[in-house]
Amino acid sequence: MPDSTRFECPPLASIAEKSDLARLFTFVNNYVCKPTVSKIGFEMAQLPEISPAEWQVMNVVWERQPVAASDIIKALQVESEWTPATIRTFLHRLVKKGALKYVADGNRYFYRSAVAKSATIKKVSRSFLQSVFGGETGPLIAHFVQSSNLSADEIEQLRQLLERKEAK
Repeated sequence: MPDSTRFECPPLASIAEKSDLARLFTFVNNYVCKPTVSKIGFEMAQLPEISPAEWQVMNVVWERQPVAASDIIKALQVESEWTPATIRTFLHRLVKKGALKYVADGNRYFYRSAVAKSATIKKVSRSFLQSVFGGETGPLIAHFVQSSNLSADEIEQLRQLLERKEAK
């Protein structure tokens, strides 16, 4: 069955009990319709490709959202040597790709993610697993275990994960 793109908007609901900023983000998120891809009745947002530099920007947004552009710039200037103009370019690209949404409040811009961090990590992990290890998980895990300096706690966590997986 071929993919079909359609636009979905949820009904108006529960905006009144939120703060002004939260109401604004709820409005933008819910009432500025976003395209979704339908595969046999399953709805999923399209996940954009994110560069390593864009990941740094997304991590700041995921940790602090909603977050003002000025706060993103301050946080990233501590971690990198990027100029404010470079960071604004990354923000613009991420909005254009559909990874971020923003709301203007006067001359301030507030950003929040348009994609879940967990879904984005899952997509990148699967792509990496497929391209580097031919889709096989065992060699990936063996590589990381053998090439990493794992603490006793991390080894115990891995043991517990494997035991839970084996029990299923």
